[in-house]
Amino acid sequence: RGRVTTMAWLKRWVDLLELYKYNQLQLYVEHSFRFPGMSETYRGADALAPEDVSELDDYCQRRGIELVPSISTFGHQYMSMRTIGLRGLGELPEDADRPFSFIERQEHHTLNIADPRTFAYSTGLIDAFRPLVRSRRFNIGADETFDLGKGASGGLADKIGTPRMYADYVARLCSYVADHGGEPMLWGDIAVEMPQILDMLPHDVILLNWLYSPDVDATKVRLVAEAGARQYVCPAVQGWNALLPRADDAWSNIMRLARHGLEYGAEGWLVTDWGDYGHVNDPRMSVAGMIYGACGGWLREAPRRSVVDAGISSLHYGDVSGRVMGLLAEASRQTAFGWDDLVRYLELDDGGSLNKDVLAVAIRDSGKAAVTSVEGARRAYMALLSSRLATAAACNRRLAEMQARLSSLLPPGGSSTDRSALTVAMEGQRLLNDVGVHLAAEGSEGCEALARRLEEWWEVYIAQWRQVSRESELGRISRVVWACADILHRRALSSESAGDGCGGSR
Repeated sequence: RGRVTTMAWLKRWVDLLELYKYNQLQLYVEHSFRFPGMSETYRGADALAPEDVSELDDYCQRRGIELVPSISTFGHQYMSMRTIGLRGLGELPEDADRPFSFIERQEHHTLNIADPRTFAYSTGLIDAFRPLVRSRRFNIGADETFDLGKGASGGLADKIGTPRMYADYVARLCSYVADHGGEPMLWGDIAVEMPQILDMLPHDVILLNWLYSPDVDATKVRLVAEAGARQYVCPAVQGWNALLPRADDAWSNIMRLARHGLEYGAEGWLVTDWGDYGHVNDPRMSVAGMIYGACGGWLREAPRRSVVDAGISSLHYGDVSGRVMGLLAEASRQTAFGWDDLVRYLELDDGGSLNKDVLAVAIRDSGKAAVTSVEGARRAYMALLSSRLATAAACNRRLAEMQARLSSLLPPGGSSTDRSALTVAMEGQRLLNDVGVHLAAEGSEGCEALARRLEEWWEVYIAQWRQVSRESELGRISRVVWACADILHRRALSSESAGDGCGGSR
């Protein structure tokens, strides 16, 4: 979606998957592949080349892992639908020139399937990727088609309804994959939200039933099973939109869903990792959740978490005391103001006006109707976070403790890159907590010093990024950090101009 990792990291990831006995890797791609004739879409994305995918497939094959394409062919077309050449294929072509938004990229990205050109576009994506891998399986995506029937295809939606629209298009794509010797898969969220779709889909398609709630129950797994459909159950490592992975949520989600999948005869288990708002989460942070997933997928009975955490601490991090994972989980609980909060705060400003789409995400209750300005929206949003922000000082004390203890436990040798990634993430979360407090207070005291700390930390983060990733989305997330720092600099400058002498160091 945004971050493109290096080939060296992809191979390292495959090595880890082999070690923990995974047998399939799905490589998810939106615009970050050099699709033929689509240079306008992938330019500047550090996109994977066809030879990269073939090389990775060879590497996976030698390690007993099946590399499965996972291509967005229906939804998640935000970057393509913003181009001059392809904008006419989207549900909302009138929005193509709006300023880039991480939040809108997650909300508005659906193809107009009433356009007769669209099917050739979708199958072209399949044709470009299919020959590069040995696997017959092909994940066509088809998730989160939020705008279906709400824009250019509204007339068709009025005529046959969005469930039929969705099912017909997905069935055509699945038939296309099958007719070319493949086994179609798709994400299951739309079908389980509109269950009538289940009876309209081809019987041989595999639904990837992703369910990410830490308290996930069996309802949607049972629904698919009772419909007689094939399914994988898909939990998540819970790292998206955060510097530190939500280890508690990952454990609960993974172990609960594993139990539901076993109970209702799911034929596969796919543990997912996402980035979303620029993929600020370091891929190295996903290893622990992936190991949790291996335990959930292979063990018939859920193990004790303390035993698993001790094993990860020792085997992956080289901590003979077995305490690193417990400290990492504790650190992940110390988020008073997160990366997602910062993105929402900043993107409420749509270049001088209030972004109503972001407002709907940031403030979901009826109170948003009374908000009419960027300043008012930001105040309202920070007010919603007040209870969390009140814990910021305590969170930062705990994070400082965790950093000190981890530093003493992690050896400087083989896991040094993981050690540095952890340190940078914890320091970054402390800074974000401070940023949240300052943005809510709207004062100037300490703003200049905080802006400098943020900018200095970001230079270290950039070096960490480049250890495992191409430049890819780095420029976009850098602009988020710098926009935040600029707000702090301006507050400090405004205070100095007023002659009150604020803006000193904390």
